[in-house]
Amino acid sequence: MSKVAINACQLWPGQVGGVETYLRALVNYLPSDRNSLDYVLLAQSESKSALEEFLDPNWQTILLPSPPLKTVSHPISYRLKRKFAHWRKVPYPPTPHEKSINNIIETAEIDLVHFPQTNIYPLSLNIPCVLTFWDMQHEFFPEFFSEDILKWRLATYEPSVHKAKLIIVASQFTKQSLIDKYNVCAEKIRVIPFGVSMEFLQPLDESTLFQVRKLYNLPEKYFFYPAASYPHKNHGRLLEAFNHVRSSFPDVKLVLTGMVHSAENDIQQLILDLNLASAVLRLGYIPYEHLPYLYKDAISLIFPSMFEGYGIPVLEAMTLGCPVICSNTTSLPELVGKAAISIDPLNIDAMINSMQEVLQKPELRKMLAEAGRQRAETFSWSQGISQTLAVYKEVLEQQKMDTVN
Repeated sequence: MSKVAINACQLWPGQVGGVETYLRALVNYLPSDRNSLDYVLLAQSESKSALEEFLDPNWQTILLPSPPLKTVSHPISYRLKRKFAHWRKVPYPPTPHEKSINNIIETAEIDLVHFPQTNIYPLSLNIPCVLTFWDMQHEFFPEFFSEDILKWRLATYEPSVHKAKLIIVASQFTKQSLIDKYNVCAEKIRVIPFGVSMEFLQPLDESTLFQVRKLYNLPEKYFFYPAASYPHKNHGRLLEAFNHVRSSFPDVKLVLTGMVHSAENDIQQLILDLNLASAVLRLGYIPYEHLPYLYKDAISLIFPSMFEGYGIPVLEAMTLGCPVICSNTTSLPELVGKAAISIDPLNIDAMINSMQEVLQKPELRKMLAEAGRQRAETFSWSQGISQTLAVYKEVLEQQKMDTVN
């Protein structure tokens, strides 16, 4: 029986958004195919604790050592080799840590490793790899990244897609980006949309809704935007638009959730400058089990992101019948179809008009809610897992043929 490993070492609970949703679902649903594959979770202590409640008891877990701190320097001869490799555009020679990871994985007799977080580590691994690639935002908006993060993405993303035997993406937009930017052969890419996490498929009860309202002091009428404070999430324009909407609808609020990131200070300052402190509720990271209730209670999801490789909050909102206003860019049009109000995320007036329209027209909200539910039903984890297993088996079969030849 072939052994497939899921590498979760880059999972930082609460900080990787839709990727965490993806990983949780993978480890929850994959065991249904135990007749043909054995599964292994490659993890570090933090990622193991975040996923272990979803793990099938038959899964094996291998804890891998954490990478050394960036402040640890390598010998001069080694640093020169890596600089030379970067200049020549060939794979970096493996670090001692990478060699250690390689030895652990190869000793475990793993036949295939699935890297679900856009890059393969270590790149020197000698076992066939499947890569789930989420986005290459840095190729479109390099100004949104620090110098260190940009260098890391440039050094790891493209080599990872070329090392992978097959690549899984969630959208046609990401597939085309790989073809255009990294010259990846289309035949190497599999588009596999996926559904929402388990919490969004359970019936919501009134008592828990009451508790969640009380816990977060939720307002009676609010727009909801669940997004970490990254620059591309476009909070600034949303706040400008919301400020204008408030002049006509003073009782409406804006609820923001998500982890703190690089645009945080700008967002805080703009809230103060626009005198919106009493109208904007910032809740930070919300546990998965509470999120459905925030969607359910909202007037609408407002999702003005400038760049998405997929857009899981949009799918979550549609699943729960929460009307959706979202950007008309990148992957989002293929996700929502005609089930949302689509806007140019750079056009503040369009944002204002759509929010006012949703507030003014109960029949529009009802129509969007029903259209969203119907649209969301076309995305499921059962189909996504079936297609993912087909990718594993294709790579394993090809590896067997290569070994024979």
